[in-house]
Amino acid sequence: MAKKKKKAKKRKTENIQKPLRPKTQEEQEPQEPPKPQVSRFREILERITSSKLTPIILCLLFLINGLYVSLQNSGTCDELGAHITSGYLYWDTGKFSGGINNPPLGQLIISSLVKLFGLEYTLFSEQHLFLFRLPVLIIGLLLAIFIYRFAVLLYDKKIAIIALFFYCFSPNILAHTSLASLDVPIAFFIFLAFYFCFSFIKNPRLLSFIGLCVSLSFALSTKVQAVLLVPLLIIIFAAYYKELKQNEKINIKTVTLYLLLFILIPLIIINVVYLSFPFAKGNSILPGDYIGSISQKFQHSEKGHFAYLLGNYSKEGWWYYFPLVILFKTPLAVLLFLFPGVLRKPDKKTLLFILLPILVFLAAAMRSHVNIGIRHILIIYPFIFLLAALGVERIININQPSGRRRQLYIGIAGLLMFSYLVQAIFITPHQLSYFNLLAGGSKNGHKILIDSNYDWGQNDYYLYNYIKEKGIDYKINPYAVEPTSGYILVNVNALYGVLNKGAEAYKWLKQYKPINQIAYTWFEYYIPESDLWKLEKFSSKEKLADPEINRARLEYLQERHANDTNPKPHLQLAVMFIDNGDYRNAFKEIRYVLKHDSTNKFALSLGGELIVRFKLGALIFRDDDYIEFFKSNI
Repeated sequence: MAKKKKKAKKRKTENIQKPLRPKTQEEQEPQEPPKPQVSRFREILERITSSKLTPIILCLLFLINGLYVSLQNSGTCDELGAHITSGYLYWDTGKFSGGINNPPLGQLIISSLVKLFGLEYTLFSEQHLFLFRLPVLIIGLLLAIFIYRFAVLLYDKKIAIIALFFYCFSPNILAHTSLASLDVPIAFFIFLAFYFCFSFIKNPRLLSFIGLCVSLSFALSTKVQAVLLVPLLIIIFAAYYKELKQNEKINIKTVTLYLLLFILIPLIIINVVYLSFPFAKGNSILPGDYIGSISQKFQHSEKGHFAYLLGNYSKEGWWYYFPLVILFKTPLAVLLFLFPGVLRKPDKKTLLFILLPILVFLAAAMRSHVNIGIRHILIIYPFIFLLAALGVERIININQPSGRRRQLYIGIAGLLMFSYLVQAIFITPHQLSYFNLLAGGSKNGHKILIDSNYDWGQNDYYLYNYIKEKGIDYKINPYAVEPTSGYILVNVNALYGVLNKGAEAYKWLKQYKPINQIAYTWFEYYIPESDLWKLEKFSSKEKLADPEINRARLEYLQERHANDTNPKPHLQLAVMFIDNGDYRNAFKEIRYVLKHDSTNKFALSLGGELIVRFKLGALIFRDDDYIEFFKSNI
């Protein structure tokens, strides 16, 4: 029994587990590294950018938004005063009238659908406005497609989707793609030239080089700004000289061919656009009108133009005008994403195909004394969106030792992109008046910038509907230096004295706060009659001519010269009607002259100037004459 007990005790002690010895590093089993935390935003972004439907959906949303905006807004200064009229007359008569000293291609494109459908157009009117705007919207859609394709070619699909997102919801892009103006077409042709240039450098093919030459030709035939493309392309080819030299497709024969194409294709296309024959007797290689337009644009750039910035007026402008335009009119999300995009060490392609065009075109604009709108630097925005997309990509892929910090950066990026989408929704259809929070939002943008940055005459439909709804007898854009009482409506440009008295305009009205702001650009005031004595000190004491006194004499002269084909009496009558405040009859005389002579410079200039002054509030109207004139011009 004792032996059995001893054996049992021994077994019991053997069964007791010994304390575990910690395993050595060699004995430990290999463990999987901890999985990184992936933010919800990054997960969503990966899913969106990997979908084939995403670029299609973004482009469709862009198109729908553009169609809506183009239908909602009335005609603007340059649309009615220059581009539509010049393009239509060129199609109709085969004679180009100048179009604010721009080459004719963009204006031919703008008027193409109206001509295609065989429609008649009343010069300087808002007739068929949507059809005039539609070609520019289509070009804007093509630009969206090529931004995506270029970004894929340069980087990858993720960056392409982000850049396309920034483009499709940009207030500035949507504002100008819905107008019959030249700023989107020139941006497209310039961007297309860079796309084909990179495509050729990556894989030298004849088709790519022809695409480059045609894009360059179209750009040169649309706006004078495009002349900067030539030295830019030469710089890029020089920078890639070694790479191209090593390519077996490049030899003396191909280089000679490419040089000939680079010279001949632009020469041929520019001459065709001008219907010019360079080898005809007395003709130069380039059309005289083309050389003249370049010369006049440079003269205008040196001479300057009325400009407004932060309460200051100038004709020479400010060198820092366009940097401030970018600062206040670009959504904050894009501005903030530019920092990581710029700070990222740029490779050769980023430096030459994104940063270089931004810097060169911006520097040229800063050198100019014409400071009238973001539209003059709209060409740099496709490149800005590519740079901002690089910034987003860098934030998402940032390497941080702290997981929380990384998640914070990605979360901020997600919020910024969401805010970008929200502001695009809420500003519609008033994208032309967009200003970011640094400017105090769109309602306060007029305190910083005016003219085509804010009010280009696009809100007359809203004004008309507002007056109809209220049923009040408003005085619209009354005389700027003569106080009056009652309900008054004044647009922003009139209030700030654009082309009319400058800082002296409406000093009497600025003593009061507006009681309402219609479509951002129209201000409503109420001045009690009892306050007129206090405002007497602001009166200019100028007596306005009574239109009724001269009306009978002018109508008699108009009837007398009704069938006279000599333009001189009709133009004299037009000027007299303008002085008398009868703008409808003034246009009647101007249109009569252009019907018989589509290249009459004075008639075109007078009609364009009249539209510009009407839209900018520089004409004198009595009571509701403004609306009556607008209705007659639809």
